[in-house]
Amino acid sequence: MKNTLPILTIIQLLVTLTDSIIAQEYRPKNLVPNSSFEHLMHFPMQPNRENYFECEPLSGYIPFQKNVAHWKTANLNTPDLRICNGENYRCLKKRYDYTVRPKKGKVMVGIITHMSNYRSKTYREFISLKLKEVLKPGIKTYCELWVCKDRKAKLVSNNIGFYFSQRPVYSDSYENIAVRPQVNHRSIINKDGQKWEKISGYFYPEKPLIYLTIGNFYSNDSSSFEVSAFHSANHRLKEYASYLIDEVRVWQENDTIELMPEVALIKNKAVTLKTIRFESNSAILLPESLPELNKLFVLLKTRKNISIAIYGHTDNQGTHIDNQGLSERRAKAVLHYLNQKGIATKRMRSVGYGESRPIDKNTTASGRQNNRRVEFMVLDALN
Repeated sequence: MKNTLPILTIIQLLVTLTDSIIAQEYRPKNLVPNSSFEHLMHFPMQPNRENYFECEPLSGYIPFQKNVAHWKTANLNTPDLRICNGENYRCLKKRYDYTVRPKKGKVMVGIITHMSNYRSKTYREFISLKLKEVLKPGIKTYCELWVCKDRKAKLVSNNIGFYFSQRPVYSDSYENIAVRPQVNHRSIINKDGQKWEKISGYFYPEKPLIYLTIGNFYSNDSSSFEVSAFHSANHRLKEYASYLIDEVRVWQENDTIELMPEVALIKNKAVTLKTIRFESNSAILLPESLPELNKLFVLLKTRKNISIAIYGHTDNQGTHIDNQGLSERRAKAVLHYLNQKGIATKRMRSVGYGESRPIDKNTTASGRQNNRRVEFMVLDALN
């Protein structure tokens, strides 16, 4: 007789092996294209002649304008593409005490949040793009990015904000764009050192929005500036505040990657989990079952107000008693998997129907395959 591990052990092993994958695969859908600026164009990139960044030959404002997919400037000023791989970083570390690598990958973008010069007393840089999808009105909308002070910047500041609009934003000036961002970070960033910090917030759109602009939208009187002890600037440089940006994310509540988009959830209507598979004549889940099980997990995790029934079915091969027991164990295996992932058992119940509820003929192999299935049904309202 073939030796098999207990079903709970198998489930625990599968959960352990897939936890890290699930955490990434089922993060909320990010509506920002090229969110980490890694999508570059027009290769091979040539060293930038208008480059003011030591050890970063491909960095600068011209590479931002020519090479960063989707992102643009929102006024006359010049955000910078910053490419810092391992070699660039090692070069900088030999020369300066204060320097950082991108939060993710090799690319980041730099914007000035304040500078006073001959062009403007409120010199500001902005980056903007079109989102992948329109933000729906009335739905809680989250946004976040990672930010770190540039090593040469003598000042630190507050007021990095997210402004969402129906039309592209562009100001034919060097100054702050005088709009009110829906989300704004009012505390001074990197006041106590140079490190990556996440800034985030949420709002409820009052109308459909599809463009995003990022920067300091406020005047000098409405912003705060302090001299930083952590910079590598020389005394000849003007005092200014400049920040590196990476990993920009925007998403709406309950808008999750692969959240069973093909399923119209209706109370008391059974939904077939089409790719749930078990070992032959067994309740041991096969690995190919995990993607769809994890979609169901995300659904239950996101929609905390629903409970479900899980139904197991078999074909008519074997005895009625054996098929009834097998269907019960298979439904319970799905319940155990979801419970191990964190869904409370009080939100689920499992039922086996054996061969009593076929949806296809049992006279063909494909028909029997269709009858060997697991379903779930929403029991409570979705409101």
